[in-house]
Amino acid sequence: MQCITTVSFQVLINGGLTKSFSPNRGLRQGDPLSPYLFILCSEVLSRLVLAKEEMGLIRGYQLSRNSPPVSHLMYADDTIFFIEADPHGISHLQEAIQLYCSWSGQCINSNKSKILLSRNCNSALGMLISESLGFDIMNGDEFFLGNPLFIKGNRSKDFDFILDDVRSKMEGWRARLLSEAARTVLIKNVVSSVPIYTMSVFQLPVKTNKALDALIRRFWWTGNLEGGKYLSLLNWEALCKPKGCGGIGIRSFLDINTCLIAKLGWHLATGKTLSGSISYLTSIAMTLIFGLMTCPNTPPRWPKESGSLEDLNPGLVNKMKVANLLSVDGCSWDADLVLRTFRPEAAKLILSSRIQETPLEDHLIWMSSPKGSFTLKATYMDLHKRTFTKDETCSLLWNSRIHERLKLFLWKIAKNCLPFGSRLGEIFGNVAGNCFLCDLDAGDTVSHFLGHCPITVTLWRTSKWGINIENYPLSSGAEVVNWILNPPGDVCNNPHFAKTEFALYAVVLYHSLWFFRNFHYHNQGRWRIEDMQKKISKDFNSH
Repeated sequence: MQCITTVSFQVLINGGLTKSFSPNRGLRQGDPLSPYLFILCSEVLSRLVLAKEEMGLIRGYQLSRNSPPVSHLMYADDTIFFIEADPHGISHLQEAIQLYCSWSGQCINSNKSKILLSRNCNSALGMLISESLGFDIMNGDEFFLGNPLFIKGNRSKDFDFILDDVRSKMEGWRARLLSEAARTVLIKNVVSSVPIYTMSVFQLPVKTNKALDALIRRFWWTGNLEGGKYLSLLNWEALCKPKGCGGIGIRSFLDINTCLIAKLGWHLATGKTLSGSISYLTSIAMTLIFGLMTCPNTPPRWPKESGSLEDLNPGLVNKMKVANLLSVDGCSWDADLVLRTFRPEAAKLILSSRIQETPLEDHLIWMSSPKGSFTLKATYMDLHKRTFTKDETCSLLWNSRIHERLKLFLWKIAKNCLPFGSRLGEIFGNVAGNCFLCDLDAGDTVSHFLGHCPITVTLWRTSKWGINIENYPLSSGAEVVNWILNPPGDVCNNPHFAKTEFALYAVVLYHSLWFFRNFHYHNQGRWRIEDMQKKISKDFNSH
């Protein structure tokens, strides 16, 4: 009580402080000592219930015939009681709770307390217990700490609340006024974090994960969540690749969920405290296979150069543990066996390590993690190590010193997902229309727009570099982007050349050309070449 009553408070009201006063009861919010005081007090309630249980007045729940009964569980300031549906036992539980309330000054909030009855409990008895305690009976749709307490037969409906949360988050944004670059940031930093807590506990149904992906896919392409069909010019799998592998870094919800459940498995395998259900061990095990292995708890001088499959002698087929390589007393290496098992270079390194300094117990490591510890990033890459390949052009692009909106534009050029007539023709089978810049017949193509249109050629030739773009064999968007980021020698030899400045000018030029092209498409009007040059110069200077 000294910890509670010796402090004094002042309250700030309308900018002014009240007189100081001292509390007589209660714990201070934010005080580091308060949780410990609360635990000490809650321990009294636990002892009261255990005493009733030891006297045989109440009976807890047994998970199996020989397991000890569980009468109560406590998590922070929440308590769950497990008791037989017996009015006699219920009354004794009430006595313990009421005694604790009279001692502590706490009381039960009946509006936040409920009863869960087993299927074998008689309905009339259940109503009697409900009336005696003053609590409502659960109907199965209750939540605890933001997650559903019960999973019904149709599991996807149990997680519809996640879809509602994500949808309400996005509907509050004026997404039509945002660029795709801005929407990408919102998806990766806001939307993707909404279901993280639930995904850390539950393996969500595939239907729910696909519905979440569909929401953000529509949001990224259209900027809204309503309407019918829409056109996506690149498949979702390509968008969901890391930036260095050709995507934009958005992660699918199924991948996020799998990695988070694998984290539960890692905690289980390494003996750390688990929260949540472990009924998804099959899913966890399949994920852990990607990266989990046992490693000897070796000293720092353990030869890092050895230990790969290439170090084994080709004729060795028997499975062997590190323990098999030790002598009978376990204090030194079995030199002959090591020499037979490994190639000479690896065997020499292993024999040079001092086994006496090695702790007795092994430990688990995550193979793809540099430090051997589990990370979500390493697990995510392990899931796709067969499909993710390095894209040097995209790596250069995303690491360049260019505005994110312009980077995304260049990326769309490289991935051929701008709505040129040629791209739409690949999808719908129609012929590309005329170029909207020079009116060339069937000229609405990527290659014509980037390197052969007279407007493009003139703008490049009149730039400070005086480049004749037609002299370069550029036939695709990816080749043009690579040419911009890795200009050839004749461009670099220009006395006015600076790599960053050149790349910036190039992307501003093409971004402006895309604006001129769309202006004619929507407004049936064309810009004069002099006005185009002025706009490009103005945009370049502003960047």
